[in-house]
This record gives sequence, C-alpha cells and structure tokens, in this order.
Amino acid sequence: NYLVSYDKLKQQIAGYDRDEHREVMRRLSLGYLDVVCSEGFFIFLELWCLDKNEYVLLHSIAAKHGYKLIVIHVTASKDILINRCRERISRAVSTGRKISIMDENIYKKGFEKNQYLPEGIPSIDTSGISSENAILAAKKILEKCK
Repeated sequence: NYLVSYDKLKQQIAGYDRDEHREVMRRLSLGYLDVVCSEGFFIFLELWCLDKNEYVLLHSIAAKHGYKLIVIHVTASKDILINRCRERISRAVSTGRKISIMDENIYKKGFEKNQYLPEGIPSIDTSGISSENAILAAKKILEKCK
C-alpha cells in the first residue's frame, strides 16, 4: 500500500506558498502518482477538490498502468470542517509550526470551488464518526468494488 498525499508532498517544498506553488504541486502529485502506479503499488491518493480535467487525467494515468480508479468522497458538514481547520491552526500556532492554511478565511474560500464528483461516487460523511469508522466504511466500499 502506498499513500500519495498532496499535504505530505507540499511539506517537501521549502517556503511552500499555496498560491505560488499550486501548479507545481498539481504536476508533482500527478507525476508522483504516475511513478507509483508504474511500480504496481496499491495506492491511496489523497486529493481535495478535483475538477473534471484532473478527474479525467487521473483515469488516464490509472488506465495506462492497468489500474481501476475508485473514488470515495470523504466529507463532513461545513461547520465540522471549519472546526477541524481551526483545530489544525491552533495546533500549529501552539507548536510554532507553519501549515499551508494559517487563516480560516482562506480555508473557507475553498468551499466556493466546484468539486467535480461524477454521479454515483460513494460518499462517507465523517461529521459524526471516528476516523477508525471512516476507514471501516471505506474498506466496505472497496470490498464492493472488487
């Protein structure tokens, strides 16, 4: 199993700036995915807010390597997501770490983007469940897709 994580990749760029490095991060994420697919790993790809072009590109990378792309939309209510953002910011401030979003208003702007989700994509609402239960729900979805 292999995790391709946008959040982990951006930590590798010294002085990461979400606006300045957005395009290079997109290219790195997709390029990294392509390499990991070529090695035959089972991959968990962590993305936020795909547009239709990125979705099509993911499918083409998967198909090129003989993979089946299974998308699971993991979400929560807007209030819960904002509270989680506040908690991350608070932890960062208390530990002296800098994270890509240090202002909750920047996070809220993300809600204005239209995420492309094709019809029939399974969804897991994590508003009232633990991360362990979210993982179990994802495993059930994956089992059905075999």
